[in-house]
Amino acid sequence: MPAGTIALTINSKTVTGSGTAFTTELKVNDFVVAVVGGVTYTLGVAAIASNTSLTLNTAFGGPTTSGLAWTALPNQALVGITAQVASDTARAIRGLNYDKDNWQKIYSDVATVTVQRPDGSAFTGPSWGYMANQYTTKVDKSELGTAAFRDVQTSLSDATSGRAMLIGAFGFGGVPPYVSNAATLPTGACSIFGYSGSNTDPDYTTRSGAGINMGNGAGYIMQVYVAAGGANLMARVVNQSTGNRSFNTLWGTANTTVDTNNFIKRASPIARLTNDVSQMQPDFAVDEQHIVAGLVSVNAEAEGVSAEKSAVGVYLVKGAVGLADEGWTLEVPQDINGNRLCFVELDTDKEGVITVSVFKRRFDVGSAMIVAGEPMDIPEGRWIDLRLQMPEDSVWNTRMREMEQAAEGEQ
Repeated sequence: MPAGTIALTINSKTVTGSGTAFTTELKVNDFVVAVVGGVTYTLGVAAIASNTSLTLNTAFGGPTTSGLAWTALPNQALVGITAQVASDTARAIRGLNYDKDNWQKIYSDVATVTVQRPDGSAFTGPSWGYMANQYTTKVDKSELGTAAFRDVQTSLSDATSGRAMLIGAFGFGGVPPYVSNAATLPTGACSIFGYSGSNTDPDYTTRSGAGINMGNGAGYIMQVYVAAGGANLMARVVNQSTGNRSFNTLWGTANTTVDTNNFIKRASPIARLTNDVSQMQPDFAVDEQHIVAGLVSVNAEAEGVSAEKSAVGVYLVKGAVGLADEGWTLEVPQDINGNRLCFVELDTDKEGVITVSVFKRRFDVGSAMIVAGEPMDIPEGRWIDLRLQMPEDSVWNTRMREMEQAAEGEQ
Protein backbone atom coordinates (compact mmCIF):
# COMPACT_ATOMS: atom_id res chain seq x y z
CA MET A 1 0.00 0.00 0.00
CA PRO A 2 1.55 3.44 -1.00
CA ALA A 3 2.28 6.00 1.72
CA GLY A 4 -0.13 8.78 2.62
CA THR A 5 -3.74 9.53 1.77
CA ILE A 6 -5.47 11.38 -1.03
CA ALA A 7 -8.35 13.79 -1.43
CA LEU A 8 -10.79 13.72 -4.38
CA THR A 9 -13.22 16.40 -5.43
CA ILE A 10 -16.31 15.76 -7.49
CA ASN A 11 -16.00 16.86 -11.13
CA SER A 12 -12.34 17.74 -10.62
CA LYS A 13 -9.28 16.24 -12.30
CA THR A 14 -6.96 17.28 -9.44
CA VAL A 15 -5.89 14.79 -6.82
CA THR A 16 -4.24 16.16 -3.68
CA GLY A 17 -2.01 13.96 -1.58
CA SER A 18 -0.97 14.05 2.06
CA GLY A 19 2.30 12.28 2.90
CA THR A 20 2.34 10.82 -0.62
CA ALA A 21 5.25 10.29 -3.05
CA PHE A 22 3.50 10.53 -6.43
CA THR A 23 6.70 11.16 -8.39
CA THR A 24 8.29 7.89 -7.31
CA GLU A 25 5.26 5.62 -7.06
CA LEU A 26 3.44 6.65 -10.24
CA LYS A 27 4.12 7.38 -13.89
CA VAL A 28 1.97 9.03 -16.49
CA ASN A 29 -0.71 6.56 -17.75
CA ASP A 30 -0.54 4.59 -14.48
CA PHE A 31 -3.70 4.38 -12.37
CA VAL A 32 -4.81 5.42 -8.89
CA VAL A 33 -7.26 3.00 -7.30
CA ALA A 34 -9.41 4.12 -4.36
CA VAL A 35 -12.61 2.97 -2.69
CA VAL A 36 -15.20 5.67 -2.04
CA GLY A 37 -18.45 4.76 -0.38
CA GLY A 38 -17.90 1.08 -1.16
CA VAL A 39 -17.31 1.81 -4.85
CA THR A 40 -13.91 1.13 -6.39
CA TYR A 41 -12.62 3.86 -8.70
CA THR A 42 -9.75 3.29 -11.12
CA LEU A 43 -8.43 6.72 -12.14
CA GLY A 44 -5.96 7.25 -14.99
CA VAL A 45 -2.99 9.61 -14.38
CA ALA A 46 -2.52 12.34 -17.02
CA ALA A 47 0.28 14.34 -15.35
CA ILE A 48 2.26 14.39 -12.08
CA ALA A 49 2.95 17.88 -10.68
CA SER A 50 4.67 16.87 -7.42
CA ASN A 51 4.71 14.24 -4.71
CA THR A 52 1.38 15.61 -3.44
CA SER A 53 -0.39 16.72 -6.63
CA LEU A 54 -1.38 15.03 -9.91
CA THR A 55 -3.91 15.45 -12.69
CA LEU A 56 -6.36 12.76 -13.82
CA ASN A 57 -7.32 11.93 -17.41
CA THR A 58 -10.97 12.54 -16.60
CA ALA A 59 -12.73 14.37 -13.81
CA PHE A 60 -13.58 12.36 -10.71
CA GLY A 61 -17.28 11.43 -10.80
CA GLY A 62 -17.73 10.34 -7.21
CA PRO A 63 -18.46 12.34 -4.05
CA THR A 64 -15.88 14.70 -2.62
CA THR A 65 -13.83 12.95 0.03
CA SER A 66 -10.43 13.08 1.74
CA GLY A 67 -8.12 10.91 3.80
CA LEU A 68 -8.54 8.05 1.36
CA ALA A 69 -6.16 5.13 1.25
CA TRP A 70 -5.11 4.48 -2.30
CA THR A 71 -3.26 1.96 -4.47
CA ALA A 72 -0.89 2.58 -7.36
CA LEU A 73 -1.67 0.37 -10.37
CA PRO A 74 1.00 0.36 -13.08
CA ASN A 75 -0.30 0.74 -16.62
CA GLN A 76 1.34 -2.54 -17.69
CA ALA A 77 -0.41 -4.44 -14.91
CA LEU A 78 -3.83 -3.05 -15.83
CA VAL A 79 -3.29 -3.77 -19.51
CA GLY A 80 -2.31 -7.34 -18.60
CA ILE A 81 -5.34 -7.74 -16.35
CA THR A 82 -7.61 -6.31 -19.04
CA ALA A 83 -6.11 -8.60 -21.66
CA GLN A 84 -6.55 -11.60 -19.36
CA VAL A 85 -10.13 -10.62 -18.61
CA ALA A 86 -10.77 -10.26 -22.33
CA SER A 87 -9.19 -13.66 -22.97
CA ASP A 88 -11.20 -15.28 -20.18
CA THR A 89 -14.35 -13.61 -21.46
CA ALA A 90 -13.70 -14.80 -25.01
CA ARG A 91 -13.01 -18.29 -23.75
CA ALA A 92 -16.21 -18.26 -21.73
CA ILE A 93 -18.18 -17.07 -24.76
CA ARG A 94 -16.60 -19.75 -26.93
CA GLY A 95 -17.48 -22.35 -24.30
CA LEU A 96 -21.02 -21.03 -24.17
CA ASN A 97 -21.27 -21.24 -27.96
CA TYR A 98 -19.86 -24.78 -27.91
CA ASP A 99 -22.31 -25.65 -25.16
CA LYS A 100 -25.26 -24.32 -27.14
CA ASP A 101 -24.04 -26.11 -30.26
CA ASN A 102 -23.57 -29.34 -28.30
CA TRP A 103 -27.07 -29.17 -26.86
CA GLN A 104 -28.49 -28.31 -30.27
CA LYS A 105 -26.95 -31.50 -31.66
CA ILE A 106 -28.08 -33.63 -28.71
CA TYR A 107 -31.65 -32.28 -28.88
CA SER A 108 -32.09 -32.22 -32.67
CA ASP A 109 -30.02 -34.92 -34.39
CA VAL A 110 -31.33 -38.47 -34.92
CA ALA A 111 -27.94 -40.18 -35.10
CA THR A 112 -24.72 -40.17 -33.12
CA VAL A 113 -23.17 -36.73 -32.55
CA THR A 114 -19.72 -35.33 -31.70
CA VAL A 115 -19.60 -32.71 -28.94
CA GLN A 116 -16.75 -30.46 -27.72
CA ARG A 117 -15.62 -30.76 -24.10
CA PRO A 118 -14.44 -27.71 -22.06
CA ASP A 119 -10.83 -28.94 -22.33
CA GLY A 120 -11.08 -28.89 -26.14
CA SER A 121 -11.33 -32.64 -26.59
CA ALA A 122 -14.23 -34.24 -28.49
CA PHE A 123 -16.67 -37.01 -27.55
CA THR A 124 -18.95 -38.97 -29.89
CA GLY A 125 -22.15 -40.49 -28.53
CA PRO A 126 -25.88 -40.93 -29.13
CA SER A 127 -28.28 -38.01 -29.46
CA TRP A 128 -31.62 -37.97 -27.70
CA GLY A 129 -33.34 -38.52 -31.04
CA TYR A 130 -31.18 -41.57 -31.67
CA MET A 131 -31.91 -42.99 -28.23
CA ALA A 132 -35.63 -42.32 -28.62
CA ASN A 133 -35.64 -44.21 -31.92
CA GLN A 134 -33.80 -47.11 -30.32
CA TYR A 135 -36.29 -47.36 -27.50
CA THR A 136 -39.21 -47.79 -29.91
CA THR A 137 -37.89 -51.26 -30.83
CA LYS A 138 -36.97 -52.33 -27.32
CA VAL A 139 -39.06 -54.59 -25.16
CA ASP A 140 -40.17 -53.39 -21.77
CA LYS A 141 -38.57 -55.91 -19.43
CA SER A 142 -41.70 -55.85 -17.31
CA GLU A 143 -43.53 -57.37 -20.29
CA LEU A 144 -41.21 -60.38 -20.16
CA GLY A 145 -42.47 -61.38 -16.74
CA THR A 146 -40.11 -63.66 -14.86
CA ALA A 147 -38.20 -64.46 -18.07
CA ALA A 148 -36.30 -61.17 -17.72
CA PHE A 149 -34.66 -62.47 -14.55
CA ARG A 150 -33.87 -66.04 -15.65
CA ASP A 151 -30.34 -67.35 -16.06
CA VAL A 152 -29.54 -68.68 -19.54
CA GLN A 153 -28.36 -72.23 -20.18
CA THR A 154 -24.60 -72.67 -20.02
CA SER A 155 -24.72 -75.22 -22.87
CA LEU A 156 -27.21 -76.71 -25.32
CA SER A 157 -27.61 -79.73 -23.04
CA ASP A 158 -27.85 -77.83 -19.72
CA ALA A 159 -30.98 -79.25 -18.01
CA THR A 160 -30.83 -77.06 -14.87
CA SER A 161 -34.39 -76.28 -13.77
CA GLY A 162 -35.64 -72.73 -14.33
CA ARG A 163 -33.06 -71.65 -16.91
CA ALA A 164 -33.98 -69.95 -20.19
CA MET A 165 -33.30 -72.13 -23.22
CA LEU A 166 -30.81 -71.28 -25.94
CA ILE A 167 -31.65 -71.63 -29.63
CA GLY A 168 -30.77 -75.21 -30.50
CA ALA A 169 -31.05 -76.49 -26.92
CA PHE A 170 -31.88 -80.20 -26.92
CA GLY A 171 -32.23 -79.98 -30.70
CA PHE A 172 -35.02 -77.38 -30.73
CA GLY A 173 -34.61 -74.55 -33.24
CA GLY A 174 -31.22 -75.76 -34.50
CA VAL A 175 -29.27 -78.76 -35.73
CA PRO A 176 -30.00 -81.58 -33.25
CA PRO A 177 -27.23 -83.40 -31.38
CA TYR A 178 -26.20 -86.62 -33.10
CA VAL A 179 -25.74 -89.94 -31.32
CA SER A 180 -24.52 -93.34 -32.45
CA ASN A 181 -26.54 -95.30 -29.89
CA ALA A 182 -29.43 -94.65 -27.52
CA ALA A 183 -27.26 -95.08 -24.42
CA THR A 184 -25.82 -91.59 -24.94
CA LEU A 185 -29.23 -89.89 -24.72
CA PRO A 186 -30.17 -87.99 -21.53
CA THR A 187 -32.74 -89.80 -19.39
CA GLY A 188 -34.26 -86.76 -17.71
CA ALA A 189 -34.77 -84.34 -20.57
CA CYS A 190 -37.02 -84.07 -23.58
CA SER A 191 -35.00 -83.54 -26.73
CA ILE A 192 -34.76 -83.96 -30.47
CA PHE A 193 -31.83 -86.07 -31.61
CA GLY A 194 -30.23 -87.18 -34.83
CA TYR A 195 -28.85 -90.66 -35.33
CA SER A 196 -25.89 -91.60 -37.47
CA GLY A 197 -24.33 -94.96 -36.80
CA SER A 198 -23.72 -98.41 -38.12
CA ASN A 199 -26.47 -100.02 -40.17
CA THR A 200 -25.88 -103.15 -38.07
CA ASP A 201 -26.97 -101.39 -34.87
CA PRO A 202 -29.83 -103.56 -33.55
CA ASP A 203 -31.72 -100.54 -32.24
CA TYR A 204 -32.04 -98.82 -35.61
CA THR A 205 -32.94 -100.11 -39.04
CA THR A 206 -31.12 -97.43 -41.06
CA ARG A 207 -27.81 -95.63 -40.78
CA SER A 208 -29.37 -92.22 -40.21
CA GLY A 209 -32.55 -90.53 -39.06
CA ALA A 210 -33.99 -88.31 -36.37
CA GLY A 211 -36.18 -88.78 -33.33
CA ILE A 212 -37.82 -87.38 -30.23
CA ASN A 213 -36.52 -88.43 -26.83
CA MET A 214 -38.70 -87.98 -23.72
CA GLY A 215 -37.36 -89.05 -20.32
CA ASN A 216 -39.03 -89.03 -16.93
CA GLY A 217 -35.81 -88.59 -14.96
CA ALA A 218 -36.12 -92.06 -13.43
CA GLY A 219 -34.46 -94.09 -16.16
CA TYR A 220 -37.48 -94.47 -18.43
CA ILE A 221 -37.39 -93.04 -21.95
CA MET A 222 -40.01 -92.91 -24.68
CA GLN A 223 -38.57 -92.54 -28.17
CA VAL A 224 -40.15 -91.90 -31.55
CA TYR A 225 -37.74 -92.32 -34.46
CA VAL A 226 -38.06 -91.57 -38.18
CA ALA A 227 -35.58 -93.25 -40.50
CA ALA A 228 -33.93 -91.17 -43.22
CA GLY A 229 -36.34 -90.63 -46.07
CA GLY A 230 -39.38 -91.23 -43.88
CA ALA A 231 -39.69 -94.89 -44.87
CA ASN A 232 -39.99 -96.11 -41.29
CA LEU A 233 -41.62 -94.57 -38.22
CA MET A 234 -40.76 -96.42 -35.02
CA ALA A 235 -41.48 -96.08 -31.30
CA ARG A 236 -40.33 -97.71 -28.08
CA VAL A 237 -40.12 -97.32 -24.31
CA VAL A 238 -36.69 -97.90 -22.76
CA ASN A 239 -36.01 -98.92 -19.17
CA GLN A 240 -32.34 -98.07 -18.77
CA SER A 241 -31.98 -100.28 -15.72
CA THR A 242 -32.75 -103.37 -17.82
CA GLY A 243 -31.30 -102.18 -21.12
CA ASN A 244 -32.60 -100.91 -24.43
CA ARG A 245 -35.60 -102.43 -26.13
CA SER A 246 -36.01 -102.83 -29.87
CA PHE A 247 -38.22 -100.41 -31.73
CA ASN A 248 -41.75 -101.26 -32.78
CA THR A 249 -42.20 -100.24 -36.40
CA LEU A 250 -45.42 -98.34 -37.10
CA TRP A 251 -47.05 -99.29 -40.36
CA GLY A 252 -48.43 -96.72 -42.76
CA THR A 253 -48.46 -95.63 -46.37
CA ALA A 254 -44.68 -95.18 -46.41
CA ASN A 255 -43.85 -98.82 -45.63
CA THR A 256 -46.96 -100.74 -46.71
CA THR A 257 -49.06 -101.10 -49.82
CA VAL A 258 -52.67 -102.08 -50.37
CA ASP A 259 -52.53 -104.78 -53.02
CA THR A 260 -54.90 -105.32 -55.90
CA ASN A 261 -57.17 -107.33 -53.60
CA ASN A 262 -57.24 -104.66 -50.84
CA PHE A 263 -54.89 -106.53 -48.50
CA ILE A 264 -52.15 -104.58 -46.69
CA LYS A 265 -48.68 -105.88 -47.44
CA ARG A 266 -45.23 -104.85 -46.32
CA ALA A 267 -43.80 -102.66 -49.06
CA SER A 268 -40.37 -102.17 -50.45
CA PRO A 269 -40.12 -100.95 -54.07
CA ILE A 270 -43.65 -101.56 -55.43
CA ALA A 271 -44.99 -101.36 -59.00
CA ARG A 272 -48.67 -101.65 -59.84
CA LEU A 273 -49.01 -102.90 -63.41
CA THR A 274 -52.24 -102.34 -65.36
CA ASN A 275 -53.42 -102.60 -68.95
CA ASP A 276 -54.94 -99.09 -69.23
CA VAL A 277 -54.12 -96.32 -66.76
CA SER A 278 -57.10 -94.25 -67.93
CA GLN A 279 -59.49 -96.93 -66.67
CA MET A 280 -58.04 -96.99 -63.15
CA GLN A 281 -59.58 -95.55 -59.99
CA PRO A 282 -57.73 -92.84 -57.97
CA ASP A 283 -56.43 -95.43 -55.51
CA PHE A 284 -54.22 -96.79 -58.30
CA ALA A 285 -51.82 -93.90 -57.53
CA VAL A 286 -52.61 -93.95 -53.77
CA ASP A 287 -53.94 -90.39 -53.75
CA GLU A 288 -50.97 -89.20 -55.82
CA GLN A 289 -48.40 -90.72 -53.44
CA HIS A 290 -47.34 -93.00 -56.32
CA ILE A 291 -45.72 -91.96 -59.57
CA VAL A 292 -47.42 -93.11 -62.80
CA ALA A 293 -44.90 -94.09 -65.48
CA GLY A 294 -46.32 -95.76 -68.55
CA LEU A 295 -48.53 -98.63 -67.40
CA VAL A 296 -47.27 -98.74 -63.80
CA SER A 297 -47.88 -96.78 -60.63
CA VAL A 298 -44.75 -96.93 -58.44
CA ASN A 299 -44.02 -95.81 -54.88
CA ALA A 300 -41.09 -93.53 -54.00
CA GLU A 301 -38.65 -96.43 -53.57
CA ALA A 302 -39.38 -97.61 -57.12
CA GLU A 303 -39.03 -94.21 -58.77
CA GLY A 304 -37.47 -94.70 -62.20
CA VAL A 305 -39.44 -97.87 -63.05
CA SER A 306 -41.79 -97.79 -66.07
CA ALA A 307 -43.77 -100.33 -68.10
CA GLU A 308 -45.07 -100.83 -71.61
CA LYS A 309 -47.21 -103.37 -73.43
CA SER A 310 -45.55 -105.39 -76.23
CA ALA A 311 -48.41 -107.74 -77.18
CA VAL A 312 -51.72 -109.04 -75.89
CA GLY A 313 -51.10 -109.98 -72.28
CA VAL A 314 -47.35 -109.24 -72.48
CA TYR A 315 -45.86 -106.32 -70.51
CA LEU A 316 -42.25 -105.18 -70.11
CA VAL A 317 -41.27 -103.63 -66.75
CA LYS A 318 -38.00 -101.66 -66.92
CA GLY A 319 -35.82 -99.73 -64.43
CA ALA A 320 -35.41 -102.42 -61.76
CA VAL A 321 -32.87 -105.25 -61.59
CA GLY A 322 -35.57 -107.86 -61.14
CA LEU A 323 -38.01 -109.02 -58.50
CA ALA A 324 -37.31 -108.71 -54.76
CA ASP A 325 -34.71 -111.17 -53.47
CA GLU A 326 -36.85 -112.18 -50.49
CA GLY A 327 -40.44 -111.95 -49.29
CA TRP A 328 -43.41 -111.69 -51.57
CA THR A 329 -42.94 -110.69 -55.21
CA LEU A 330 -46.32 -111.00 -56.98
CA GLU A 331 -49.99 -110.47 -56.24
CA VAL A 332 -52.65 -111.36 -58.85
CA PRO A 333 -56.13 -109.77 -58.84
CA GLN A 334 -58.95 -111.94 -57.44
CA ASP A 335 -62.75 -111.95 -57.49
CA ILE A 336 -64.96 -111.69 -54.40
CA ASN A 337 -64.65 -115.44 -53.86
CA GLY A 338 -60.88 -115.34 -53.81
CA ASN A 339 -60.48 -116.83 -57.28
CA ARG A 340 -57.62 -115.42 -59.34
CA LEU A 341 -58.81 -113.60 -62.44
CA CYS A 342 -55.82 -114.56 -64.56
CA PHE A 343 -52.69 -116.69 -64.71
CA VAL A 344 -49.35 -114.85 -64.59
CA GLU A 345 -45.84 -115.90 -65.58
CA LEU A 346 -42.74 -113.80 -64.81
CA ASP A 347 -39.34 -113.78 -66.47
CA THR A 348 -36.33 -111.53 -65.82
CA ASP A 349 -33.54 -111.11 -68.39
CA LYS A 350 -29.90 -110.28 -67.66
CA GLU A 351 -30.63 -106.55 -68.04
CA GLY A 352 -33.20 -106.69 -65.25
CA VAL A 353 -36.18 -106.26 -67.58
CA ILE A 354 -39.17 -108.17 -66.19
CA THR A 355 -41.54 -109.74 -68.72
CA VAL A 356 -45.02 -110.19 -67.28
CA SER A 357 -47.17 -112.61 -69.32
CA VAL A 358 -50.88 -112.82 -68.53
CA PHE A 359 -53.14 -115.73 -69.56
CA LYS A 360 -56.62 -117.00 -69.08
CA ARG A 361 -56.81 -119.67 -66.39
CA ARG A 362 -57.21 -123.25 -67.61
CA PHE A 363 -57.66 -126.42 -65.57
CA ASP A 364 -55.30 -129.21 -66.65
CA VAL A 365 -56.96 -132.54 -66.03
CA GLY A 366 -53.75 -134.49 -66.22
CA SER A 367 -51.96 -132.51 -63.52
CA ALA A 368 -55.12 -131.38 -61.76
CA MET A 369 -53.68 -127.85 -61.68
CA ILE A 370 -54.55 -124.41 -63.00
CA VAL A 371 -52.23 -123.63 -65.93
CA ALA A 372 -51.82 -120.93 -68.57
CA GLY A 373 -54.46 -120.74 -71.24
CA GLU A 374 -54.89 -118.18 -74.03
CA PRO A 375 -53.09 -114.80 -73.63
CA MET A 376 -55.25 -112.03 -72.19
CA ASP A 377 -54.80 -108.48 -70.97
CA ILE A 378 -54.89 -107.57 -67.30
CA PRO A 379 -58.59 -107.32 -66.34
CA GLU A 380 -60.05 -103.84 -66.77
CA GLY A 381 -59.77 -101.63 -63.70
CA ARG A 382 -57.41 -104.07 -61.90
CA TRP A 383 -53.66 -104.27 -61.48
CA ILE A 384 -50.90 -106.76 -60.73
CA ASP A 385 -48.59 -105.98 -57.76
CA LEU A 386 -44.85 -106.49 -58.30
CA ARG A 387 -42.28 -106.18 -55.50
CA LEU A 388 -38.96 -105.17 -57.04
CA GLN A 389 -35.22 -105.05 -56.45
CA MET A 390 -33.80 -101.62 -57.35
CA PRO A 391 -30.28 -100.80 -58.60
CA GLU A 392 -27.79 -99.09 -56.29
CA ASP A 393 -27.95 -95.90 -58.40
CA SER A 394 -31.75 -95.63 -58.31
CA VAL A 395 -33.28 -92.27 -57.38
CA TRP A 396 -34.30 -93.57 -53.94
CA ASN A 397 -30.98 -95.24 -53.07
CA THR A 398 -29.02 -92.19 -54.25
CA ARG A 399 -31.21 -89.90 -52.14
CA MET A 400 -30.71 -92.10 -49.07
CA ARG A 401 -26.92 -92.03 -49.44
CA GLU A 402 -26.93 -88.25 -49.79
CA MET A 403 -29.07 -87.86 -46.67
CA GLU A 404 -26.79 -90.16 -44.68
CA GLN A 405 -23.70 -88.25 -45.85
CA ALA A 406 -25.35 -84.93 -44.96
CA ALA A 407 -26.28 -86.25 -41.52
CA GLU A 408 -22.73 -87.44 -40.90
CA GLY A 409 -21.39 -84.06 -42.00
CA GLU A 410 -23.61 -82.19 -39.51
CA GLN A 411 -22.25 -84.03 -36.48
